[in-house]
Amino acid sequence: CCLWRLVNLRSRIIRIILISNRITYQRSVWPARPDEHNRLPVRAATVLNAVRPGCCGVPTRRAISFFVLRVILKISSSLRYLAAGAVTALVVSACGNSSSDANNGGTPAVDTVQLRTDFLIHMIDRVVVPGYAELVTQTGAMADKAGQFCAARNEAGFEAMQAQWLRTMDAWQSMRWLAQGPINFAYRFDRFEAWPRASAAAVQTRVDLLLAQAGSSDAPAMNRALIEIQPVQAQGLPALEYLLFEDRSAADFPDDAAGNRRCEMVEAIAQNLQAMAIAVHENWTDPEARDEIGRGVLGVRTQELNATFDTMINQTRQALITMRHEQIGGPLGITVPDQEPIPNRFALQSARSETSLDHPIEALMVIERIMGADGGNLAGLLTALGHPVVPVELARLIDEAESIAAMMNSDGISFEQAVTTTELLPRAVSMYYAVRAVDEYWQDTVMPAAGAQPTFNFNDGD
Repeated sequence: CCLWRLVNLRSRIIRIILISNRITYQRSVWPARPDEHNRLPVRAATVLNAVRPGCCGVPTRRAISFFVLRVILKISSSLRYLAAGAVTALVVSACGNSSSDANNGGTPAVDTVQLRTDFLIHMIDRVVVPGYAELVTQTGAMADKAGQFCAARNEAGFEAMQAQWLRTMDAWQSMRWLAQGPINFAYRFDRFEAWPRASAAAVQTRVDLLLAQAGSSDAPAMNRALIEIQPVQAQGLPALEYLLFEDRSAADFPDDAAGNRRCEMVEAIAQNLQAMAIAVHENWTDPEARDEIGRGVLGVRTQELNATFDTMINQTRQALITMRHEQIGGPLGITVPDQEPIPNRFALQSARSETSLDHPIEALMVIERIMGADGGNLAGLLTALGHPVVPVELARLIDEAESIAAMMNSDGISFEQAVTTTELLPRAVSMYYAVRAVDEYWQDTVMPAAGAQPTFNFNDGD
């Protein structure tokens, strides 16, 4: 545990700098926001109880953070390899001791059922439930900010809405990896964000159709009840992004039929997202519902326990595949290894807000929380199964990807800029290959070491 905490210190500081510089960059594009100036977004406590991006009122100072980042990247790589060497030495020592025990008649046994039980409890109590609790908090704040803006319709309120959309999107991305369970009830997953199945153009078309009804005598009232029966393109976070970003301002919400309709739609979408988040969180925390979706199978039948364990590990792999092929590979036009990039800006996940780089970073942060640093986490399970070096190497690979993103952010380069600018394109390509390394290591090393069985054919989609 001490080694895992040591090797993750670098990641935590990098994440603070990454989010800090993102806000600095956005502030250079948008006017100053009251109450938002020098404070990172507050987020829920995580499985590590560690410093997370957006806590403690960390001031954003790009020049200082850039220097600190460079120093950290230079020093902490050595700590990674030192920690890996120390773990290897411990493994060798442990092997020698176990051999001696065997010679004395002792045969240390590993209780796989208990390890998997502890892991699933860890996942539900320290990752899933807190993640959805944070989503409830942020969607609720989004609904509040929308209501406050529509009551006053000033620029400060509009910018507060934009800032809250970023926090809400971050909270969603941190749980997007779990695409099974209550989030799939009533198509909630796609209603939150249908990307990449729904393109930005499709979102615009659906939203514009509803806005075009402004002033019509037979137009249905714009409220949550109307939004929740619309196609998914008009319901989720991408629809809000279209309404709030890409040269939008408070002037787009005048006090007339069109402006009122637009304001009502922002409020209705935000309220719909909040209602879905509350429902998903309640599903995971209600004892009766919980028995059906995860923890209730623990200790009941080994077959069900193993299936739930495999699902959790495979869902994480699916998140890596989405990151590699859709979030990063899609905009770069890279579909097979070593292919020359063919940039496609229309494939970007959040081009309107220029935050597409943030989303894969959120996914990488989730994997670190799953690996964890306390009892019951995947790092502990792998160590107990005789693979203590695996989580250390995985942390190193994740840090490489995070470091590339942090450097781009410190240089004021968004993923949107990197994809559409020839001289910056290599920076985005390097991010792709760093994520590819994490994905391949998870598939080829982490899953076999954990004893997880593939529940999905990742190669052909069957």
